[in-house]
Amino acid sequence: MYTIHNEANVGPLGRRGVALTSEIMNRHYARDEDFVWDKLVENVMWIGPLRSQFVTGLDKVKALLAQEKDVTFTMEQEEYFVPYENEDFCVVSGCYYVTSDPETKLFIRCHQRVSFFYRLFGDRLKVAHMHLSHPYEVTDPDEYFPFRFGKEAYEYIASTHQLAFTDSLTELGNRNAYETDLLQLSEHLPDMSSLGMVLFDLNNLKMINDSLGHLAGDQLIRSFAFLLRESMPDTAKLYRYGGDEFAVFLPQTDRGVLERALQELEDRKEAYNATNATRLSFAAGHAFFKKGTDNTLSDVIKRADSRLYARKRAMKKLL
Repeated sequence: MYTIHNEANVGPLGRRGVALTSEIMNRHYARDEDFVWDKLVENVMWIGPLRSQFVTGLDKVKALLAQEKDVTFTMEQEEYFVPYENEDFCVVSGCYYVTSDPETKLFIRCHQRVSFFYRLFGDRLKVAHMHLSHPYEVTDPDEYFPFRFGKEAYEYIASTHQLAFTDSLTELGNRNAYETDLLQLSEHLPDMSSLGMVLFDLNNLKMINDSLGHLAGDQLIRSFAFLLRESMPDTAKLYRYGGDEFAVFLPQTDRGVLERALQELEDRKEAYNATNATRLSFAAGHAFFKKGTDNTLSDVIKRADSRLYARKRAMKKLL
């Protein structure tokens, strides 16, 4: 059994995270690793106490832990704390004592700390980052990232997550974020009353890069991202998923709201062009999920993409 120190303030996802952390670590020390692998994302980050134990990717984690497969341990006095949780992810930090089992013919007993970062994929909670170390007070000089408090673990893990899922130029979601959210939205489609999507493609970006330089092109991309963020509803999910390609998901949003947002974006673009020498131009295509007609979100994406390129063709004819 285990103790949750801030149990009164822990919600359903945090409780699931604590239970899963305890089970993963107990199974890990019993060397039931197949159970553990199933709970990790493919690009999981795993950090152990030493600098050599810092790897990213499930295959590398398997290779790293293979050397421990013949030594089993028993866990006891498990204590956990949930420093942060929301509807999509949670952080679990804790410590416990671990003792080598008699049949290993070793005697190892130590106090260890663990921090897990979980993301929700559909109804499955999976590990995106796991860190094992000795408690802060007994760390060795060679120990890597010793987290003293759950808040430190959350801030570090949140920063690595931010890098992995954010486009550095625009601070919108990147392609990784787009594909992750696409999977989650697909799993929640039956529960949604509506879901809209818009695809954007900037015009003349290559010409601007060639004639004015990439700094001018980057500034135009940043400017469009700013206008997009200012125009779309707060619930919209925004991404730059290619060089001059942007996408927006609008869960639980009706057509009227989207049409007003697109008109506001158009108005902001005109105001921008009135005061900037480098003109901003884009094409857009949008579509809504049709229950009973669309099988997957791919059908929505195809319609939005078709309308986007029809618009681009029409704009070229006007030049």
